[in-house]
Order: sequence, then C-alpha cells, then structure tokens
Amino acid sequence: MNKKIVIMIICLCGILTACSYKEFFKQYQRVMSGSAIDGGENSGQVKETKKETAATSSSVMGDIVTGSGIHSADNVTMDRQTADYWIDRTNAPDKVLANQKEIQNYNKELKKQMSQDSDTLFFDVDSYDESIAGYRLRKLMGENAFVLKPYTDSQGENISSERWQEYLKNCNYDSIADFNTVRYGVVCRRADVRVLPTADRIFDNPDSESGDVLQSTALAVNEPVLVMHTSSDNGWYFIVAEEYAGWVSCDTIGLAASRKEWQEIREAEHFLVVTGDRIQTKEIPGDELSGNYEFTMGTKLPLAENAAWKDLKSKSGDKNSVYDSYVVKVPKRSEDGSLTYALLAVPLNKDVSIGYMEYTRANVLRQAFKMLGNPYGWGGADSGRDCSSLVRDVYLCFGFRLPRNSSDMAKLPESVDVKELSEKEIIQKLMGAESGSILQMPGHVMLYLGCVDKNYFVLSARGGKFQRVMINDLHAQTGDGKNWAAQLETIINLTSS
Repeated sequence: MNKKIVIMIICLCGILTACSYKEFFKQYQRVMSGSAIDGGENSGQVKETKKETAATSSSVMGDIVTGSGIHSADNVTMDRQTADYWIDRTNAPDKVLANQKEIQNYNKELKKQMSQDSDTLFFDVDSYDESIAGYRLRKLMGENAFVLKPYTDSQGENISSERWQEYLKNCNYDSIADFNTVRYGVVCRRADVRVLPTADRIFDNPDSESGDVLQSTALAVNEPVLVMHTSSDNGWYFIVAEEYAGWVSCDTIGLAASRKEWQEIREAEHFLVVTGDRIQTKEIPGDELSGNYEFTMGTKLPLAENAAWKDLKSKSGDKNSVYDSYVVKVPKRSEDGSLTYALLAVPLNKDVSIGYMEYTRANVLRQAFKMLGNPYGWGGADSGRDCSSLVRDVYLCFGFRLPRNSSDMAKLPESVDVKELSEKEIIQKLMGAESGSILQMPGHVMLYLGCVDKNYFVLSARGGKFQRVMINDLHAQTGDGKNWAAQLETIINLTSS
C-alpha cells in the first residue's frame, strides 16, 4: 500500500477518535452539571436542565443515567427523588402546623361530619350499641348489592353462577336475627378486608390492570374493630372499623372480654408509633420478649408498664434482655379466639416514635419518601399500598384518622373544590398549595411536593402498568390523554387548627 495513503488513514482515524472523545466529554459535562437523561419509556434522550443547587452527594452522581438502574418519570432527576430536595424548597418546613389536641379535635369533627354522609365509608365505632338491628346489619353487609358479572379468577377461569352463589351463601344471611350481639375485636396480624367471605381473587376481566374486586383495604395490627357477624363456615368475621366494613379472616382477630377492655386498648396514653415504611422483629430462642412480627407505618402499639416487663425479667433472669429496647404490648389471638397481649422488645434502632410525630411539612415529606419505589397493592393486597392507603399511613404518624377512599378524602373540611376550573385556573390554585398537601382526581389521590421550572410534582402509588410508588409531575397523562393537572378536583391542606 502507498506510504502516503497509510499516513492519511492513520490521521483520519485519529481525527474521528478525537471527535468521539470530544462528544463523550460534552455529554459527561452535561450529566455532571445537572442535565437529565430520561428514564422509563423515554430512556436515552438528553434534556438540558438548569443547575439549581450546589453539588451534593446525589448530584455529584449525576442525574438519571441509562444503565444506572435508576429510572423515573419525565423531569424527575435523581436529586428530586429525595425528601431533602423538597424540604429545602418548602416555606417554614419545621413549623408545627397543629398540636395533638388540635389534631384530635379535628378527628372528632371529621368523624361527626363523615358519619352523617351515607355515601361515605367512614364509621363512628363509638356510636354503635352492644347489639345491632338485623335490617341495619343487612344494609352494612350490602345484601343483594353485588351484581353477578363476567368475572374471572386468578387463573383466568370464568366465575360460574354456582360458584358465585357459594360465596353469597357463606355470608350466612339466614342466621341474622332481629337483634344481633356486637363483639369487640382487635387486629392481631395485618388483615385483608374483603367484600365477600373468601380469599379467592376475582377480577372484572382477564386483562384487567386493576386489582381484585373483592379486596377493599387492609387493617394494621392493634386496630380495634366491631365484630358483627360470622360466616357459615366460621372462617370469617364481618367487621366494622373506622375506615371500612367488610369480611376478615377470623384468625386475624382477637376478641376482647368486654367493651371496657376494648376501650382501654384504644385509649392507651403511652404508645409507640411505627414511623418506618415497615419494621420487623425477630424471635430469639429462649427470649420471651422476642418474636417474629412485621408492623407497617402508622401502627400504634401500647408501651408496657415498667412493672410488667420487670416482673417477667425477674422470673426468667437474663433470658429476657430489654437493654436498648422499647417494650410494647402486642395483641395475640388465643386458640379459643380471645384476645391476649404479649410483651415485645422493639430495638431502639427501629424507625419508631414515642407518641405521634410532630406535624410539620418536613415530616410529612420525610414519611412519604420512605415509600418511594415500593410495590403498589390494590386495596392493600400483598402487603402493598394503593394511592389512598399511602396518604392515610403517612398522616396516621401524626395522629390524623383520614377516610380510606380517595373520593371520601375529597370531602375533608379543608378541601378546595377545583373541578369546575380550567387547567390554567387549577395551576393558579396550586401555586398557593403547600408541600405535603393532598391532591385528588377521579380514582386517584397524591401528595404534593412542589413546583420546579413550572412543573408541579407529586408522589403517589400508581397502579396499571407502573405498579409502584413514584414521583410524577402533573403533565402525566391518563389513558385518555388528559393531563393530571386538568383532572384535579380537590386540593386539601391539613393545616387548619
């Protein structure tokens, strides 16, 4: 080959290589200076964004990079996936918005308001007598309300009318008397609340992206309930809790000896609140203060009196170590179905609070971000959370008792109705919303984070094809192509005292 040609080829390769490296470094600079590479469906497209904060440990890593294993929705950069990012942009984030007396008064007024609305699934359990009339119980149970449709089970098999009748037969309507004794129960392990007394999963069509139509919600450990009725197979209780009525498996409930005992459990003054997404404890052989438990955010466990655990410790010597631990009372169901309590040592390193947390915007954001990336769970199925249970659990940490369903949350006293406004007018209302506010649209509820570059960000549990707790801005669209912003109906800011 001609020597001049060889030299030309070598030079050309050098030029091309230099150009390649030049483009690489240009892209590297964009990443290090706050540019975003979309994750999710639009992965790979580089978007220029203004650098808004000094470099931190997260921003030094750059924003979302294809291949990093971190993907998110449009406009959601890595630093925006932290609570601190939004706390830094919040007005007076550590200001206490309401004290416990104010929050408990709020709960009383809310309960009074909601209990007067027959369309709201929110119950004043204190208003029930020690017996319930048959006609009221039948109405609560929704007799004849569930219409047979072309449902399928989890294997895709059609639900026959005979199988459907078996479910209804197990409701045991025939044994309902003119007056029925009300019993008092406590949830001993996380309890799924079902529309009918069966664990079978039922879907409205084989390809449905929604969940089991019989799954209503899930109740946390130590939640008090009214036990109204028992299924024909004696495997299910029909219960009323503050947030829902429905069927729960009998083995999840312990029955209190009296209403007085049940009331004392509810009114415990000294208690621990689970503030982590969930905490777990492990059983230690020979240690009576240990056990395998899992408690979800917002769970309230009474603290044991010192005398109780000191007495146990004196009887068993050093086998029961309570060093660096809280000692709480955990409900247990005895073999005969009655309620007992065991003592449990909860290590100090667990994410818990003595009493409720201070209600501040910063704390609301911190609690919400503990769930980011978690799996979605329709009605709390499979130990997950849907959109409204996420909001409920966050606010439980401060002592609020909110309705379970998103449509009922829209009726909260501080609700600002925006459903008749244009998208532009809704955005103007959002400009006055505070971080941690609740935003509601048909079928969905979210926690508002804040505004950056005219994008309004929210955190919520999304079902459908996403099945995750994630951050979106309100440019996100539903299946009909409409922006979330245009579909907002209610803005709720729980700050009124």
